[in-house]
This record gives sequence, structure tokens and C-alpha cells, in this order.
Amino acid sequence: MGPSEWDLPDVPLVRDGIVILPPVSLPEDKAKVVQELGQWMRAENLPETSDADLVKFVHCVDYDLKRAQKCVTDFYKARNDCEDLFKGWDTNTPEVQRIYQYLNIAVLPRLTPDNCRVLMYSMNANALSYCSVSDLFKAIFMGLETIFLTEPTITGVIFIQDLGNISMYQLIKAMFSMPPKIFPYLEDGIPLKRDVAHMINCPRLIDYAMRAMRSIGRPEDYEKVRLHRGVNNFAELYEQIPREYLPSDLGGSLPSLSDLHDMTINRLANFKDVFRARQLL
Repeated sequence: MGPSEWDLPDVPLVRDGIVILPPVSLPEDKAKVVQELGQWMRAENLPETSDADLVKFVHCVDYDLKRAQKCVTDFYKARNDCEDLFKGWDTNTPEVQRIYQYLNIAVLPRLTPDNCRVLMYSMNANALSYCSVSDLFKAIFMGLETIFLTEPTITGVIFIQDLGNISMYQLIKAMFSMPPKIFPYLEDGIPLKRDVAHMINCPRLIDYAMRAMRSIGRPEDYEKVRLHRGVNNFAELYEQIPREYLPSDLGGSLPSLSDLHDMTINRLANFKDVFRARQLL
């Protein structure tokens, strides 16, 4: 399966410092919610945003205005409160290059049959010795930004986290090192529907780790987590994501995670002007 069969959208154009997003056609009732959200944002003195850019906020909450307002609030609050996570998004800098040496990340280039985008990532064994947890979240947020900017109306995003290279201690350390001020963004501020999070190659005692981690998150978020115990045990994963939509490392038809990682980093580099316009450099 080659690039001609992939469906990653084009990188948005930037004109006069403004990101130009293509218009999204919506039914009248949904378009009205977008307009009402824009009016509310102007009344709240929030950044002026085009209707095309507002769609992601309402689509991710099924066009519920109140929930969209909370999403917008948490979205912009995180960017003010956690500036270290939302600055320096330049793949040419040594800092970002270092992070991506220890975190393999790939926005997979084919939408699933139910119109979901898959984001896969895995840490190297010594990632937490050279990167902070905030560094790793910054790298993941960069990938997510490219998704919701270009695909605001997808059914959702599916996460696949490969735990094969890290120990139980490292997993728990990572979760409990998360900066508390980022939780509102993780829970309600990312303007994407979260479908399922698959954790593959889970280490022994993963259930113990999950019980420990439930103390720092919402129960409904952990209900979306699917644990795939044992090494290379992907049978249940294939039931939800067919092989042709997965990397070759997982027995799929796409290129290897390493190649898809390189492709994703190149795509992030192409977003430099977009990130600059959105004050993320």
C-alpha cells in the first residue's frame, strides 16, 4: 500500500499570518451552533476564530453548545497555563529533535473504516531518563494539533500505545509525573472525539498499574482503555482495526512504525508556518 492510497489531508495554507482552513459544509442546525459559539467567544474576548476553525469544538461534543464552551475554555486556558507545552513546536530545534529520538510517534496515513484517525506512539526504554513527561506530552500534542486542524469532523481519534519497551515502574512514574494543570486539557480541552485507547504489549501487573492510575483520572476515560496483555498479542486489536490500517510491526499492511514516525516528523515540519501563525513556535 503506497502513498497514493493514503488519505492524510494537505497542510493548511497560511496567508498574512492567518491559517486558511477549507470551509466545512454542515446542516443548518449544526451550523447554527457554530455561529452561536462564535458569538459567545467574541463576548468572552477569546481569540477571533473562523467558522471553519470553530467546527472542531462543536463536532467533538456532538454539537452541544454548553460542552463546546467548556472545550473552548479548557483549550485556551491550557495554552496560557501550560505555556511550556504549547511553545517551541519546531522540529528543527535540538530540543524537539531530542524528544522524538525517544518517542516514536505516527499519525497513521489511513482512516479506519469507521472514519477514525489512529495515533500510535511508544517510548524508548530510557526515554524518561532524557525527557520529562511534559516533553512527551508536547510531542503528542503536536501530532493531535495536525489532526484536529485538518480533520475536524472525523468520527474520532484512536490511540495505540506500545508499552513493550518500558517497565511497570516507568509507566506508573510517567502517569504520576503528569502536571496537574494539564488535566483539564486532556479531559475536555482537546477538540477531538476520543474513541478508544489501546495499550499493547502490556507488561505484567498491568491491572495493578491501572488501578493505581484510576486515582488521577475520570472513570469514564479509563473505560475507553483496552489492554492487550502479552507480547505481540494483537488478535483483539484486529477485531477493531483491520490489519490494512496498521503498521507492519503489528502485522499490518502499512510501513513500519519507524518509517511512519519519519513520515510524521516530516509532516510536522511542514506545519511550521501553521504553528507559527497559531503562536506555537
